[in-house]
Amino acid sequence: MNSNFEVQKFDQRLERFYSNVQNVLGNDFQDVLENLNLSPYKKRLPKLPIIQTIRLLEQFNVSLDSVMKGTIDYECLHSQYLGVDNLPGKYLDKVPFSSRYTSIYMLNFVTQEFGERTTQTIMKHFQIKRSHLQDLASTNNFLLPFDICNYVYEYYGPEMVEKMGQSSFELLANSFNGKRLSQANGVEDMFELFFEEIAQRSVEKNYFWNIENMCSHKITVAGRPNPEIREAFGSDDKITQEAAHLLRKGFLEMMPALVGDFDVVIETTRKAKAGGVCDLYDIHYRKH
Repeated sequence: MNSNFEVQKFDQRLERFYSNVQNVLGNDFQDVLENLNLSPYKKRLPKLPIIQTIRLLEQFNVSLDSVMKGTIDYECLHSQYLGVDNLPGKYLDKVPFSSRYTSIYMLNFVTQEFGERTTQTIMKHFQIKRSHLQDLASTNNFLLPFDICNYVYEYYGPEMVEKMGQSSFELLANSFNGKRLSQANGVEDMFELFFEEIAQRSVEKNYFWNIENMCSHKITVAGRPNPEIREAFGSDDKITQEAAHLLRKGFLEMMPALVGDFDVVIETTRKAKAGGVCDLYDIHYRKH
């Protein structure tokens, strides 16, 4: 009984998707079916074998998972089908914006860990394409990288998100700012330079850091989302979710390596302070 109900829900969601696509594409939908030799099955598309279903969904740059969750942007689907490489509207709507670079390094990490097929599945889930990832100067709002981050968290676990943060640190280490940091006079000076001059400008523009306390072998930093996020989206939940903290934790764990060989432990807490809630990161480090 339960199994039959799940099958019925699955079929209904596919049927709704195909109906919406047909409304958006008109006769072009029939052309897609003919190209895939699926015209005879038009009235029973939800009953297609799963491999054929996925092949059909790929024509519209969507994943089966996103169809089941009902997250499809049909305007974007239509424009992409016509050859216009638009991002889904939710990634372009409202400010503040962030660099496309963040999403690019995340997807490159996924490719290195799991292969191109997994990356393609994630891109279809969010209706993005490789052509969207060519121009490092392009922008999107903060939702895109955090959606990718949360996807990795949900499907591959918290350890993989932390590892992704560690991988992102390697990009900084090989940059001009990384060289500046490596020349600092010890861990304290390196962290001071990073949080006061580099972090918001070059690493995470929509998250504001400040040093709360610094003593031997420990630094406490507070982080707050850019207030414009709450003003624009009504919430800053995504940027303060567990996946986002793990990404930052992985990044920060690697930083002392710029100036020496250290054991690092990071504890995170959320505290109410004057001016609102902030995230506290206690970074404990001890030289080998």
